[in-house]
Amino acid sequence: MYLKPLKLAQKQTARSLLNSPAVWLKALLVCALILAALTFNLARAHHHEPQHIHYQRLSQAFEYYQQWSQQNAEIIPYGPTIRPLSHDERIKSIRRSLSRLGDFLQSSAVSSFYDEALVSAVKTFQKRHGLTTDGLIGNQTLMALNTPQHDRLQQIAVNLKRWQTLPSSLPQRYILVNIPAFHLQAVEQEEIVLEMPVVVGTRENKTPVFNDAIEYVDFHPFWNVPPSIAYQEILPALQKNPNYLASQHMRLFSSWREDAIELNPLIINWATIGPQIKAYKIRQDPGPWNALGQVKFVLPNEYGIYLHDTPHKQLFECTKRDFSHGCIRLGNPSSLAEFVLAQEKEMFNAKKIDAILSRKQRTVIRLKKPLPVYFT
Repeated sequence: MYLKPLKLAQKQTARSLLNSPAVWLKALLVCALILAALTFNLARAHHHEPQHIHYQRLSQAFEYYQQWSQQNAEIIPYGPTIRPLSHDERIKSIRRSLSRLGDFLQSSAVSSFYDEALVSAVKTFQKRHGLTTDGLIGNQTLMALNTPQHDRLQQIAVNLKRWQTLPSSLPQRYILVNIPAFHLQAVEQEEIVLEMPVVVGTRENKTPVFNDAIEYVDFHPFWNVPPSIAYQEILPALQKNPNYLASQHMRLFSSWREDAIELNPLIINWATIGPQIKAYKIRQDPGPWNALGQVKFVLPNEYGIYLHDTPHKQLFECTKRDFSHGCIRLGNPSSLAEFVLAQEKEMFNAKKIDAILSRKQRTVIRLKKPLPVYFT
């Protein structure tokens, strides 16, 4: 990795540099990159690096960017949005950048015309970077293209570290949830057979990084409202409107025990209730109003995290999708159900799953072999 020597301004001294936050930030970035490179090479030397294809590809990308970081980066000027089938001199630089990044296979950078082949490459780049995949080259896309190489190296180094938390070898079939990318992949024999957008936890309710396995699929599920949500969200609503539970197709039970009795929420003075609401169980009935949608994938874990459908489909139109309380909301739950149930004795194809969904009757299917899920 090559670092340019620091040039001092006419009246600038070494002491003034030591008091500069920008200099310290740059120094920290350089140290982080050096540490990442040392960690990466040390893992290789001791053969501790994971053997699965995802880590290997990321390792290759790290080496590639290490070489590329020694070259002078090309900064593409900002300006008006570049639309498909239009001319713009910046297209030449964009062609070169996308070719260097591997998104554009044609190496020619002569034409300034934004043709269909380049539109396809731009959409691929936008999808990889969590941008709106519209083919329009606006300032957000240009910012991503102009990302400094040391920043890219640092991002890859962080992702390599995350991958090292996974087992060194992965099973033939598994699900991978990429939390910061708001993305899910279903993998079979190292091939991605299904992928979809997901909604993850908010900054306050982060989806944890952990590994577990789906044990059963619950069609038309009940939603047992977590005690924290009951206290923080349901209770204020009840204090304003005692009919709130009925309006949300929710029922109130005396406790979380199996033999709990159903209570009438209208006879309770909610103004006098505080944290003790957590002792009650609030359950939402199945239906189009249900917060879990039509299906949930259950993997018992200490965090209470699972994967599920959602009635709020509009959220998948957002680029940044951190809206949940920690669970994973799925962009295409029926296709994931088909993947999860593919190896069960009974044939669960798309037609069979559609039939289960159309029955509007709760159906629980336990897997003969739990399916691993990795949250990274």
